[in-house]
Parts: sequence; structure tokens; C-alpha cells
Amino acid sequence: MERSEQSLTVTHAMIAAWRNLDWPRVVELFAPDGMLQVVPLRAHVGRAQIQLHLDQVAAGIERLDFDIKHLHAVGSVVFFERTDDFVYRGRKASVPVVGVLEIEGDHVQAWREYMDLGTMAKAIGA
Repeated sequence: MERSEQSLTVTHAMIAAWRNLDWPRVVELFAPDGMLQVVPLRAHVGRAQIQLHLDQVAAGIERLDFDIKHLHAVGSVVFFERTDDFVYRGRKASVPVVGVLEIEGDHVQAWREYMDLGTMAKAIGA
């Protein structure tokens, strides 16, 4: 399988896990030393830290879908422009996001999310 194709396969598996609110699968799809970061906030490195982060934020998510605008791989790097449509603690919202994923083999090595933090805070009622 071509590298870009493999990167998209892993990314699609991750998208499905998020849409299904399957948090154990989300964590499993990260490399053991993988990283998840909402830029400019601190990065969560390693499956244990990613799990702790998800335990905090995912508990309030009742529904999540990604309205994908663009999803392209260049080798092991995937660019993912989308609008996150979700219900968080009874509050329905949509937030534009760009994600950049680095894929190594069958796992996400790094996932950086770029969004307006003020828009996200307003969306979740913070």
C-alpha cells in the first residue's frame, strides 16, 4: 500500500472512532508515544496522557460529527479541514477546525488541531 493511502486508511479509522465516541479505539490508534495537541495548548504525549485528556473532555460529548471540507495525505502527513458539529452537555455547536496528522505505520504519531479557542469556548459554554 502506498504511504499516502496508508495514512488515509489510519485517518479514516480515527475519524470513525471519534464519530462513534469510541474512546478506547481513539487511544489505541495513537502510537504508544503519540501526541495530541490543540495548538497553542499543551501537548498530551503518550497513550496514558491522551486517555486522561479524553476522560476530561469526552465525558460531555453526546454526539460528534466531522463535516469534512478537505482531507488529503502527502506521504505520512494528513491535512484535515473540517467543521466539528457536536452536542456537548446538551449544547449544540459547530466549530471550524484544521487538523494535521503524522502517521507512522498503523498509528497516529502526532495530531495537532488548529481552531479559534474563543469560538470553541463559546461553543461549549465555557
